[in-house]
Amino acid sequence: VVPSLAKPCRAFNLDTRIRVQSSTSVSVPNPPRINNNDGVSREKLSKQRQETESVALSQYMTLPVEQYALVPMPLNSTLSRMPGGTTSDFELVVPPVTFLWLEVQPVVHAIVTLEEDRVRIAGDRCTLRGSPFISRVRLNERFSFNVESELTWNDTFVADAGNGCGGSGNEGAYSARTGTPSLMDDDGGLGAAAEGGASTAALLSESQSELNTGPPTSAQSSTIFARTKIEVDVDVPRPFSAVPRRIIERTGDKAMQISLNYILRSFMKGLAGDYQKWAGDPEYRKYRSELALEQEQELQ
Repeated sequence: VVPSLAKPCRAFNLDTRIRVQSSTSVSVPNPPRINNNDGVSREKLSKQRQETESVALSQYMTLPVEQYALVPMPLNSTLSRMPGGTTSDFELVVPPVTFLWLEVQPVVHAIVTLEEDRVRIAGDRCTLRGSPFISRVRLNERFSFNVESELTWNDTFVADAGNGCGGSGNEGAYSARTGTPSLMDDDGGLGAAAEGGASTAALLSESQSELNTGPPTSAQSSTIFARTKIEVDVDVPRPFSAVPRRIIERTGDKAMQISLNYILRSFMKGLAGDYQKWAGDPEYRKYRSELALEQEQELQ
């Protein structure tokens, strides 16, 4: 049973700040092109093309958000619908994270919102599980938490078909010359990694060398992009408060950066694999459709 998600108490001084950001992308193969090389009728050719376009990446990315619960997650992490919530409420159980000598397992309540050209994931409620130390020092009341994540896509299959770009094509989060993630927000301000100081920016730079970033070079592929920012403000309890704040912040940045990179990379790999299964398996598409209908009926 997950304990109630308590808000930080005003008596606590949330003066220790952890800021991390990560961006990555994954390429997926486009459906095969249908060409009229076999002399088939125009009507049959049109039907075949419609069927192929119905499994393009844009179609998959705009499926009902509750189906994200079917995407495979790494290690002991899980992504599931929040019991008693709406179809947009999800519970993410993160693999254990170690800060100095304390191991905790975050449980995040996230809201997933589907827009025309992107999927937004946001949450400001998190509960820590694990050591009895958490309840003894009221650690779940001693921090504030915020996560913002965004999925966009560049569907070259739909774009080449003359129907416009699938999704926003928001590779704008990437440099046009280098294909690397930007540290700038959409409004032109500094991103969380830049605000976090040199240590966070350096961690982000190191982490990107391990991630598959930038748009694909082949017209045979489409791309899913992900960008995530996490902000945590903490009132550090004893005995950790004896450690200089900067050391705690740098340690927290590094631990959370490693965890975020791993989860994001694994989630994107699972998302790409799930899309390929969905695009190539009519029975799986039928199952997904029936599941969405069942979940919708449960909420009525």
